[in-house]
Amino acid sequence: SKKDRREYEHRASRDAVLRVSERLASEVKPGSIFSMDKLIPFKDDSGNDIPSYQAYLALAWFRDLGSVEQRGKEGYAVLDGSLSTQRVEKAWDVLHSRR
Repeated sequence: SKKDRREYEHRASRDAVLRVSERLASEVKPGSIFSMDKLIPFKDDSGNDIPSYQAYLALAWFRDLGSVEQRGKEGYAVLDGSLSTQRVEKAWDVLHSRR
C-alpha cells in the first residue's frame, strides 16, 4: 500500500478460483486465444459477480501453474486439460498446505 507503506495481498476464495477455471475450461478451446475482457463477469455459485480483480488474480495463478500462456498482446491460451477441476483443486490444496 502506498499510503501505509506496507505490503498487501490480493486474495480470492477457492470458489472464485474454481468458477473461473471451470468457465475457462468449458468455454475456451485449448490453444485458442481468449481475452478476459470478453469473459468478464464471472459468476459464483449464487449467481453473483466475482470481482474482476479476483478473476485476474486467478488468471495470474493459472499462468504461474503453467495452465495458461500469454500470447502476446492478443490475449491468453489455455493448455489442453490443464484447468480440470481436479488439477486446480489439487494445486489449491498444495498452495494452502504451505501456509
